[in-house]
Amino acid sequence: MSKLFSIGTVAKMKGVSVKMLRHYDEIGLLKPRYVDPDTGYRYYESNQLLFIEFITFFRRGGASLEEISAACKGDDALAIADFSARQIHRAQQQIDLLNEAITCYQGLCDKIYNDVAHAKNKGVYWQRIPERDVIKHNVGNRIITEDDVYGCFWDVYKEIRVHNLKTLYATGSIVVIPEHKDTAELYYTDIFCDAALGKTSFFAKIETLPQGEYLCVNYQKNNKKTQLNLIKETIAEINKQPKLCIEVDTYTKVTTWIDPLYELQVLF
Repeated sequence: MSKLFSIGTVAKMKGVSVKMLRHYDEIGLLKPRYVDPDTGYRYYESNQLLFIEFITFFRRGGASLEEISAACKGDDALAIADFSARQIHRAQQQIDLLNEAITCYQGLCDKIYNDVAHAKNKGVYWQRIPERDVIKHNVGNRIITEDDVYGCFWDVYKEIRVHNLKTLYATGSIVVIPEHKDTAELYYTDIFCDAALGKTSFFAKIETLPQGEYLCVNYQKNNKKTQLNLIKETIAEINKQPKLCIEVDTYTKVTTWIDPLYELQVLF
């Protein structure tokens, strides 16, 4: 018999706990070569140590002990190779999910930083806005209440969940600005939420809002009329008919939605 190593020595050598080695024994994944009948101490041969590395290797990739045990049963090299190939597929799926998460995190950072920066503007300002892919819901050309908005967005959120779309829940509305002054009302035609197809998404009707230089103004409820008058005056000075008017919900507040800040964006 070759040299034997105690369970404690093996645990130190391989960075695996004694408790875990005992568990490997209990489930039949790795039996010790010898168990002292008097003390119950477990001992392992040197040729068993490499298999511990393989167990750790597969565990690091997310494989369960049951999967490892089934793949390595009988020491079939081709079966282990097939199992490794399946782990490649699993790892690639995890990579795809992590990359999607990174994209979402970056998008959220960019939106918050941008919204907070523009919230400091007290008058009208120009902003270059890239294309935005969105899910839209028509609400008709009318003044809608806050309850109407929540009801419409419920349908949009449901579609996002059903089709498993990626989103930052950056919401907004396509609006028409009344020509007369001294009104805080806008006419809403569509509401929308940002959305993009992911690796596991199903087909959905995604539309694109155009990029361009948008004339903007931000407001809350208490100064909405004043701010709308400002942008109406600027539109009159430009003397061009807007191609698109959008009211977006900003992320200057995220966890609460008390008196949020809105941004009106006008494209000519």
